[in-house]
Amino acid sequence: MGDTSASSPVFGADRERNADNAFDGILCDLMMPGMDGAALHAVLAETQPDHAERMVFCTGGASSPRLQQFLDAEISRPVLNKPFDQSDLDGVVARWKGMLRG
Repeated sequence: MGDTSASSPVFGADRERNADNAFDGILCDLMMPGMDGAALHAVLAETQPDHAERMVFCTGGASSPRLQQFLDAEISRPVLNKPFDQSDLDGVVARWKGMLRG
C-alpha cells in the first residue's frame, strides 16, 4: 500500500469516484477549506458507499456541533486526535485494516 495525497477534498472525491484510481484508505481531516470531512463522507456515502467505509478521520477537535454530531454518529470510523505521532497512526491503520477484513 503506497500513499497519495489530494490537494483538496473536492479533488479527492472526484478521484475516489473513478474506480481505477480508488484509494485503499482515506485519512481525512474534519476541518478543510471548501468541504469538511463530514461533507466529503456524505458525498462518498451517496456515490461510492464502499469508499466511504475506507475513511479514517483526524481532528484537532470538532469545532461545531454539526461536526461533533457527525463524529458521535460515525463511531465505527476510526478517529485520530491531533496531535498524533507515527505509533498513533500505525495503530489506527491496523484497526482500519482489521475493519476491512471483516
